Amino acid sequence: MKKLNYKIIHKDSPDNRGIDVAFLYNPDYFNPLRYNCFPLTDKNGKVIPTREILYVLGTFGSSDTIHFFINHWPSRYSGLLRSRGLRILAATILRTQVEKLLDQYIDPQIIIMGDFNDQPDDLSIVKYLKALPYENDISANSVYNLSAGWKEGDKGTTKFRAQWYIFDQIIVSGKLLDHRSGLYVERGSAKIADMPFLFEPDDRYGGVKPLRTYYGYTYQGGFSDHLPVVIQLKVTP
Repeated sequence: MKKLNYKIIHKDSPDNRGIDVAFLYNPDYFNPLRYNCFPLTDKNGKVIPTREILYVLGTFGSSDTIHFFINHWPSRYSGLLRSRGLRILAATILRTQVEKLLDQYIDPQIIIMGDFNDQPDDLSIVKYLKALPYENDISANSVYNLSAGWKEGDKGTTKFRAQWYIFDQIIVSGKLLDHRSGLYVERGSAKIADMPFLFEPDDRYGGVKPLRTYYGYTYQGGFSDHLPVVIQLKVTP
């Protein structure tokens, strides 16, 4: 990354395990203007020791401003039902910030991405974040889950035992799906990066699994236990 001149926006989070979110960017293309972090807090205002939501505002060249939200929502490690409320809380906080942008800007360009530890059809995503499936009817004031069309089963971004899950997603505002002017997401470009070097054989459950950096305390030299997800941004001449 250093050789490619990438820069990083990062802040230590209150997470107990020291896991943070960060924003990597190439300054030749992206100009950050400001950033902020939104912690998860309980009803008494006490900060919950988990990852914050990172917000970055910037521009691509001379294009309009674009808003990024980078997420790593609370995990399912303690159990799906027990941890669901924390992800709903994260979705509620994120939705509040999205609505502020929709009120403040005309047709804002918003990209929401990260590891949500929930699937595209879970309540946190659909009901609380209000991320819609990407269909033909597009509103500039709604957000659309470009990962909603990915099929479950033998395809996903992370694997637990024999099951693949789509926890890593990209969600964008309707403005970025308008190809007629300015910056937009190329139709059909949202996908899971599945290059062969990202995998290793899954001897226990069959097939393959992501080649992770660590397995427990053992360094494996891999990349991650999650696969990357990508979109292609273009600018209308």
